[in-house]
Amino acid sequence: MEEYEDNSEEQSTATGNEKDKAFLKLAQNAFEKSTDFIDANLRHDWESNLRAFNSEHPKGSKYSSDTYKNRSKVFRPKTRASVRKNEAACAAAFFSTKDMVSIRPEDDRDPAQVASAKIMNKIINYRLEKTIPWFLTVVGAFQDAQVTGVCATKNYWEYSEKKIRSGFVPEFDENGLPLLDVDGELKGKVEDEVEIISDKPVIDLIAPENLRVDPGSDWMDPINSSPYVIYCIPMYIHDIKAKMKERDPKTGMGKWKTYDEDTIAGSSDGSMKNDSTRSAREDYREDSTDTSTKTVGDYEIIWVHENFVKKDGKDYHFYSLSTKQLLTTPRPVEEVYLHGVRPFTMGYTVLEAHKIYPQSKVSLTSEIQKETNDIANQRLDNIKLALNGRMFARQGRNIDLNALVRSTPGGVVLMEDPSSDVVINRAPDVTQSSYIEQDRLNLDFDEIAGNFSTSSVQSNKSLNETVGGMQLISGAASAIGEYDLRIFSETWVEPTIRQLVQLEQSYETDQVVMQLAAQDIDMYKTYGTDEMTDEILKQKLSLNVNVGIGSTNPMEQLQKFTMGAQTVSQLVGPSVAQALNVKEIITEIFGKLGYKDGMRFFNFGEDDPQMKQLQDQVAQMEKALNDKQAEMQNKVEIAQIAAQANIQEQEMENQGDLMLEQMKQQSESQRLKAQLTLREAEKMIDSKIKLRQADQQVQMTLVNNQNRRQG
Repeated sequence: MEEYEDNSEEQSTATGNEKDKAFLKLAQNAFEKSTDFIDANLRHDWESNLRAFNSEHPKGSKYSSDTYKNRSKVFRPKTRASVRKNEAACAAAFFSTKDMVSIRPEDDRDPAQVASAKIMNKIINYRLEKTIPWFLTVVGAFQDAQVTGVCATKNYWEYSEKKIRSGFVPEFDENGLPLLDVDGELKGKVEDEVEIISDKPVIDLIAPENLRVDPGSDWMDPINSSPYVIYCIPMYIHDIKAKMKERDPKTGMGKWKTYDEDTIAGSSDGSMKNDSTRSAREDYREDSTDTSTKTVGDYEIIWVHENFVKKDGKDYHFYSLSTKQLLTTPRPVEEVYLHGVRPFTMGYTVLEAHKIYPQSKVSLTSEIQKETNDIANQRLDNIKLALNGRMFARQGRNIDLNALVRSTPGGVVLMEDPSSDVVINRAPDVTQSSYIEQDRLNLDFDEIAGNFSTSSVQSNKSLNETVGGMQLISGAASAIGEYDLRIFSETWVEPTIRQLVQLEQSYETDQVVMQLAAQDIDMYKTYGTDEMTDEILKQKLSLNVNVGIGSTNPMEQLQKFTMGAQTVSQLVGPSVAQALNVKEIITEIFGKLGYKDGMRFFNFGEDDPQMKQLQDQVAQMEKALNDKQAEMQNKVEIAQIAAQANIQEQEMENQGDLMLEQMKQQSESQRLKAQLTLREAEKMIDSKIKLRQADQQVQMTLVNNQNRRQG
C-alpha cells in the first residue's frame, strides 16, 4: 500500500495523477447528478414531512401570512401521534424476545455449518445487545422511513489503538539463545506496545439526504446496483488534520493525503453547508454543521465525501474533500472493507414498485393533515366569533374604542347612543358539523396510516358494539402495521444483520469468539475438533429475524402460540411433552409478556426439569411395585412351608420361573422408564399384581390337590 508522508512536496502533487483526476471527476459528476435529482424531486417533500412530524406548518404556508396574523394557527399533531404509534409497534415486534435474530445452518447435516450457526448466533445477539445501540438504531431507522420514505445505515468495523510505549525485542535461535550481530550486540527490533481503544462493529444511522445513489438504479437493491454511492460526512477541520496523520491498521485503509489549511477550508461545499432538509429536521436547534457563527478555523465544518464508484467493471473506494481534492488513492473496495461489499443498507416502510425513493407514511397522509388543521382552526375561529362577535361602530361618533375592544366583564363603554352607534354581529355556532367532519378526516387518516383509534371505533357504529366487530376493526389496522414492518424487515433489518454477520466473519478476533461462543458448545461433538478456526466461522448460514404476523400484538402472539402447542399435543399425544424445549418455551412466553429474559425466574441447573420429573414419577412407581412384589412373595413362602416335602421340587421349579419372569419384567420396566407416563406406570403395577395373584392361586391349588390325594 502506498504511503503518504506529511511534507510540502506532496501537496503540490497530490492531485497530479491523471488517473486520480479521472476518479475525482467521476465522483464530482455523480454528486452533481444525484443532488439535482434530490433538489428537483425529493427535497420539498422531505422538508414538508419533517415539519409535519415536528407539528409545524409547511414553509410558506398561509398561516404564516399577514392575513392569518390574528387567526387560529393550531397544528393538530396527528402525524406525530401516528408515527409514535407505529414506532411503538416496531419496538414491540422486534424486541419482545431476548434473541431478535436466529441464525441456522443452510445444511443441517453439515457439522461445520451447525457449529458455525451456533457460534454466530451467540455472537450476533451479544453484539446487538451489548455493543451496538440496536434499539435506538432500529427505531430511528423506522422513524426515518416513516417520515422521509427511506432509511440508510453504514455498517463497518471500527478499530483504533494508541501507542503506550516502545521497547526492544531481542531475537532468539532455535535453542532459545539470544542472537548477536557481528559486533557482538543483541539482534532484535524496536516494537511499539499499543492499547486497543475500539475493536467492534458499528451500525451508523445516516440522514437520507447525506447518502447519494443513482436515481436510475434497481429499486430492489439501490446500493449495489448503483454505479456510485457517495456518503457525505461533516467533519471539523482539526479532525481532518488528525486523520491525515494516521493510518488504520485494522482495515488497511491508507493514510489521507495532506493539504494545507487554506486548501482544506477552500473545499467547503455551500450546497451541503446550507442544506434545507437538515434545517427542517433540526428545527431551531443550533446546527452542528452551520458555519455561519464559527470563526475559529479548526472548528469550521468541511464536508468529506466517501466515494464508491464503478470503473471498468470494478468497484473502487476513495475519500475526497467535497468534490475538490482527493484524500486517498482509489483502491478496490475489497482492499478497504475486508468483507468485500459496499458497507451500506437502505430500506423502506412503504413499497412502491420501481421507485428507489418511495413515498413515506407522512406523505400519504399529508393532505388529510392539512384539512384537519383547517377544520380545527376554523372551528376555533368560529367559537371565538360566536362568543365575542364582531362589533361595528359608527364612524365619527364619540365612542371609547379601547374600552369597547377590551370587552371585560363589568366594564363600561362610554358612547352617546348605544342602540345605534354599535352593532354586535355574532357568528352562528357551527362547531357540531365541524366535529362530524373532523371525525371523518380522522377516520380517513387512520385508515391510510394503519392506526386503530377511538375515531375508528366511533365511526363504525355497526361494528363497535360487539367484541367481534372490535377485533375486525383492530385487525385491519394491525394488518397494515404488520405489512409495513415486514417491508422494513425485508429491505433494511435483514440486509443489515447479514452485513453484520459478514463483518464478524472478516474482522472478529479468535479470542472474542472463544469467550462468547465456544465455551457453550462441545466443538468435538459438533465438528470433531475443540479449536476455533476461520473455516468454522465462514460457513454458509441462513438468517431469520424474529418478527412476523401478529408481531405488533404480543397477547395475540401468545394466544396463537398457546393454541398451536395445544393443537400439536392433541394430535400427537402426551408423548410430545418429552420433546419440548422447556427453556425456549419459557423465553418465548415471557418475551410476549414484556420480559426480556424470562429464564431469570427459573433455576433449572444442568438437568432437564421435565425429564427429572418423569424419572421421579417412575422411581415412585418402581418402589410401589417392589413393595407389592415383596408382599406376594411372603404369601407364597408361607404356602410352600405348609406343603409337604414331595412337592418341594415342583415348588422350586415354579419359584425359578417366577424369578425369571420378575427379571424379564424388571428389564422391561427399565427400558420404558423414560417413556411411560404416570398412568402407564400405574397400569403396569396393576398388571404385575394380578400376575402374582394368579401365580399364588396356582400354588395353593397344587397344595390342595396334593393334600386330597394323600387323604
